[in-house]
Amino acid sequence: MQPFTQLIRLLRDRVRDKKQMMKTKITAFLLLLSTTLFARHHIQYQISPLGNLIYQLDCITQPVIFPCSQADFSELWESGINSDKQDAAMLERWKSARTKLNKTIEYVELPELELLITPNFPMNSSNGINVLEQVRIMAFASEKRNHYLTQLKFWLPINAVKEEQQIIDHFWPRFAPWFEQQQATLNQFVDDAKILSEKHDVDGLLTAMQTFYQSDLPEDLVLPVYLVAHPKKSAATSGLVFNENSVVEVLNGEKASNRLAVVIHEIAHFYHERAPLDTHLNRMAYFFNENSEVGKIGYYLFNEAMATAIGNGLLEQRMMSPERFEYYQQHPMSFYNNQGIDQAAKTALRLVTQQIKNQQAIDMRFMAALDKTWAKGLHQIKNQPQQLLRHMGLLIMEETYTDMINEIIGTIRPSSAQINTNEDLNNGKKTVIEQYPQMDTVILAKNWTQIQAINIPEFELVNTPEKGIYVHSTTQGVYFVLIVEPDKSNVTEHIKQILAWSDFKSAPSISL
Repeated sequence: MQPFTQLIRLLRDRVRDKKQMMKTKITAFLLLLSTTLFARHHIQYQISPLGNLIYQLDCITQPVIFPCSQADFSELWESGINSDKQDAAMLERWKSARTKLNKTIEYVELPELELLITPNFPMNSSNGINVLEQVRIMAFASEKRNHYLTQLKFWLPINAVKEEQQIIDHFWPRFAPWFEQQQATLNQFVDDAKILSEKHDVDGLLTAMQTFYQSDLPEDLVLPVYLVAHPKKSAATSGLVFNENSVVEVLNGEKASNRLAVVIHEIAHFYHERAPLDTHLNRMAYFFNENSEVGKIGYYLFNEAMATAIGNGLLEQRMMSPERFEYYQQHPMSFYNNQGIDQAAKTALRLVTQQIKNQQAIDMRFMAALDKTWAKGLHQIKNQPQQLLRHMGLLIMEETYTDMINEIIGTIRPSSAQINTNEDLNNGKKTVIEQYPQMDTVILAKNWTQIQAINIPEFELVNTPEKGIYVHSTTQGVYFVLIVEPDKSNVTEHIKQILAWSDFKSAPSISL
């Protein structure tokens, strides 16, 4: 209260009238109180029919790979909404137009960094924007189609705006009646979410999360959460975050109590992204240090595990009875529909809860405790290919296999993937192997001649093995998964086989 006391002393010297003095003191106190209480982060739920349509079109066509319920939305347009013979052509036009928007504008020049693997945070999270993501969020924030199209003219050439308008107009007459049926349940969801947020002090939790992640953000910030109507009552769903904006898929008729944890989970990713660069680099260095007990898998899981522990663990515990939460926690993959993330979050929950309760940031003491906890709790899964390929390189040497990128990524489902094709190499670009020397990489080729064209560390082929899957490991513990397959139709099955291994030692070795 020291600043308040100084303020009152200053006012006392200037105001002689006692009544005026009392009024001034009360005004100053209320001003200080309001700053303390209301300078907080606050969730604002929004529902946009246009945003929903554009999200569905982006999800179905995937102009850039992002997690969403692609199969469910495709099925909706094939059966739930009457299809049109021109739909396929319109979707191709949409994908072509939106792919051109996948450009990043950086406002702050980042220092040159030599990274061991791809970072577990977007490098431009606080320094720039992606145009495609920006216009997608712009659609959610626009109340009407004409408002969105007017704003779009400031971003795109007039012909590009006209192209997008024509495609939207093609789908809108059939989409609007369907979405109108979803509107009432989404409105009820928002009303219930507001009540739950107040009851369980979600704003207070956001404040603690900002401290926990050491996020570089204003004290007073509105966090928009845009709701996407999912066509099914039961299915796996997705969410994503772009700057302070979250986009969350909501199942048909779903209660807010079943989705609030996902909302907080997505916001946690935003807070994680906005930690200072040095903080991110220190966390990466910690898990890649030889003294780390859990090793690089700890870094791979860190972002998702912390968000899951807070949203799907801590908040759910607040909302459930002790008996129900105990049952929920013991159920396999109840926090997250992925074994590694689920197990990492549950193992870390006690540490995270204590740190949030004490309003403390992620520090070296926390990291050391987390490392020891994960070394024990993740012992059985930390060497699984599914976990080690969570941050992966993908090098496709056969030109005719490049159209399999989405299928391969969809099968492995990594948190991030750095991809090179043979065309990149022919254009003189660095390979993912050269860029990230500690990152495990899948190399796809049609024959061994294509493999020999790559500079793989500590690799020299003496004999030419048969086609199939081979794993080469270096003295640094880096794995290169070589898939040599002349039959394109077998590639996906090879990927599934790899993911079923308990570790990479299950693969045949290569004679060097």
